[in-house]
Amino acid sequence: MTNDIQKTEKWGLLNGKILQELSGIIASLRYGDIVIKVHDSRIIQVEKTEKTRYDNYRGLEQGSGI
Repeated sequence: MTNDIQKTEKWGLLNGKILQELSGIIASLRYGDIVIKVHDSRIIQVEKTEKTRYDNYRGLEQGSGI
């Protein structure tokens, strides 16, 4: 029984750490995607793809590029 409690506490600490890291990733991302991979109901991997937007650059509307 003690072993089960220790496992539960361990996963609780890991889940807290993962949520803290996810929060940081989300806060740092302006435009892009976050993919969370799950296996057996556990987060095993997080992928962040960041995009750079050029909406506010003058001349893009006229097709002159950057």
